[in-house]
Amino acid sequence: MACILGHHSSTDFSLLDSLLKDRQESDSWPVFVAKYGRLIYRWCLHWKAAPEEAEDVVQETLIAVFRRLETYQKLEQSKFRSWLKTIAYRIWLDINRAHQLSQGQITGESAKSNRYELLMTIEARDDLIKLFDEMATQEILELACKRVRVCVQADQWQCFELSYLKRLSGKEIAHQLQMSEGAVFTAVSRVRKLIRDEVNRIEST
Repeated sequence: MACILGHHSSTDFSLLDSLLKDRQESDSWPVFVAKYGRLIYRWCLHWKAAPEEAEDVVQETLIAVFRRLETYQKLEQSKFRSWLKTIAYRIWLDINRAHQLSQGQITGESAKSNRYELLMTIEARDDLIKLFDEMATQEILELACKRVRVCVQADQWQCFELSYLKRLSGKEIAHQLQMSEGAVFTAVSRVRKLIRDEVNRIEST
């Protein structure tokens, strides 16, 4: 949790809200492209695609995702996590289709048969879905932290940050904030519970 809380970006915090409200909202889509485009690019390189090929995959698949947003938007009852994993799966299908199309269009020379060979494996697909699932966890946790932060007193949130972000002991936090160790423990426990409850609430929405 500490590493997530250490990533204070208003665009990150607002992304999930924006996408849930309007998945084609102009402010949220560029953020989505930046974050998930990088994820897809790193995934391509991990599975041995050349950098220029990885760039092509990112561009082509994100365009395809954008065109499908209206379809995804109909899944109002589905969870954000499921929505992202569906996107990951569709990206993998697009890569397979693009490869098959390019194979059919190349004549008179040896087709680049190995270009997306590893990207098209079941292992690569599952890895991409896992990466999107992990990103969903981050988005949900960031949103939960944002919502809880405005609902608790400043000193309670500060206790929580010092405990999880800076890894200070209860004694060190108590000394720094001039509070009792019992009060620090109570504050940290309360914020943790509120975040956990908010995460569960988001997941079930």
